[in-house]
Amino acid sequence: MAWRRAGTGLAAVAGILLLLAGCGRLGYASHGSGEDAGAGDAGDASADAGCACDEAEVCVEGACLPDGDGDRVPDGIDCDPADRMVGLEARRECMGACAPGFEVCDRGVWAECDAPTDCTCTPGEARLLPCGDCGSLGQRCGADGTWESMGGCAGEGVCSPGAHQFEEEPCGLCGRRFRSRTCAESCTWGGWTAFGACEDAGVCMPGAMETEARACLPGGGRQERARSCLSTCVWDDWAPWGACSGSVCTPTTSRMCGTGGFQRCSAAGTWCVCWPNSDSGSSGGWVGCRGSGLNVCAELVTGYPCYWENHPRCQRNFACAAMYGTCNMDCPAPGATDMCMCPPAAVGDFVGCAGSAGCGVCMGAVEDYPCYFENHPPCEAVDCTADSRCNHRCPAPGDADVGTLL
Repeated sequence: MAWRRAGTGLAAVAGILLLLAGCGRLGYASHGSGEDAGAGDAGDASADAGCACDEAEVCVEGACLPDGDGDRVPDGIDCDPADRMVGLEARRECMGACAPGFEVCDRGVWAECDAPTDCTCTPGEARLLPCGDCGSLGQRCGADGTWESMGGCAGEGVCSPGAHQFEEEPCGLCGRRFRSRTCAESCTWGGWTAFGACEDAGVCMPGAMETEARACLPGGGRQERARSCLSTCVWDDWAPWGACSGSVCTPTTSRMCGTGGFQRCSAAGTWCVCWPNSDSGSSGGWVGCRGSGLNVCAELVTGYPCYWENHPRCQRNFACAAMYGTCNMDCPAPGATDMCMCPPAAVGDFVGCAGSAGCGVCMGAVEDYPCYFENHPPCEAVDCTADSRCNHRCPAPGDADVGTLL
């Protein structure tokens, strides 16, 4: 398994990561790069790809375990959970009463210092002790019968046995691959392994664009949307659908239709249902209409989705431009009964809502029907995933909800 470094970016060739054993230093002896290195050396602690874990976790036998330093060794058996270069095994130099020694860690458990504990000797006697990285320390027995060091550790090598160096280079689409080398028992570096497989690669080239199209009108019109590849080599979210190639009007505009009626242009550029006008009838109602006592200004009844259903003679006017006149008595000011709570019990057959059935229709369920919400005023557009039947006021979309080109 290739060793994985938790990083924040790529370098052309990353600096070498090196940890040398010695006085107060740790020698990391469990993780390399390539097929014969990495957390796989840890037996039952080997990391695998059997689960989706967070960045600060590692997957071991199907379970996500904490891995704070990103070295793919679970914190519970890591000799230093805060140092990514220290894993299952390590050693560090320690000093006894009269001579140096080493503390050795195995699977997160540190043993006691192995420095000699008997400091008695015959005056004039001399000895050499191992120290540091394959170095030696000379001692002699003093007049008081105890060992005394003569200078410091001498003749050390360039690395600590079992320590690893790592090197990485970019590969593929924002990926990286690693190689390593290991310090031999002679405290000299061995040769570099081959670079491992490319890891963390993305799916696209930064700056690349991708488009897709779909049919949007009965006559064969099409609309497109696009997305771009981010600097991390992953696709950004899709942009909104563009205008339909067969559109005949500007979205959200209105026009007169029939006998004083109005119809609105949908987001796809098609004309929605024509809301017909009728005779004015009696006058004396509230000030909320224009053009006719039955043409109620739509912006004044926002939040009252059942107004049109409760007052069928009234037609919506989208072109009032904040100029209001007196309404017919059949079109009163909106009230509590026009708020339309859509009781869950009154369900229809259309599975287009989420949770308790109501008038909150999931936009994705009617995305190919741009006139749906215009044609069914009690229904509210909601960003959700459809899993429930809607209120009977919000039926399944049909051809009329696509709009017309006429």
